Amino acid sequence: MEHLLIILFVLFSIVSALLERRKRRLAREQAERRARERESAEIEPEEEEDWPSFPMGDPFEQVPQPSPLPGVDVEELERQALAAEQRTQEMEKRAREMERLSEEVQPRRRAREAVQEAMQRKEASLPAARNPLKLDPESARLAVIYAEILGRPKSERREGV
Repeated sequence: MEHLLIILFVLFSIVSALLERRKRRLAREQAERRARERESAEIEPEEEEDWPSFPMGDPFEQVPQPSPLPGVDVEELERQALAAEQRTQEMEKRAREMERLSEEVQPRRRAREAVQEAMQRKEASLPAARNPLKLDPESARLAVIYAEILGRPKSERREGV
């Protein structure tokens, strides 16, 4: 095992030395190439060619900026633009507030509370002779309906409850 490690170390050292030598050679060649390019750029100055004049003038000439229209107040236009921007920001703020209010979820009452309120309303409307603890089929059906409507969604209910 030790012999294998020694052989690998020697092999790694040789490969590293060869790669380092190659890297230095490439760097030297690039430096020589850059030096030649600088020398050739200094030796050959470019001569400007005479082009015939264009019928509409020089295409690379700076075009003067057009002056504002006569009779138009630039300051007034800037004030109007600023006022329009402020109105837009106010409208966006109101829209965000309305969206926030619409997204707020009103807390749901518990199903028991809703059923109790419904039962209390029904008891108040019933004559005193009836037993308030006795459920008839109609009041049981209404209790189940109220529990389904006002209670938590089935996906949020605990199992077995």
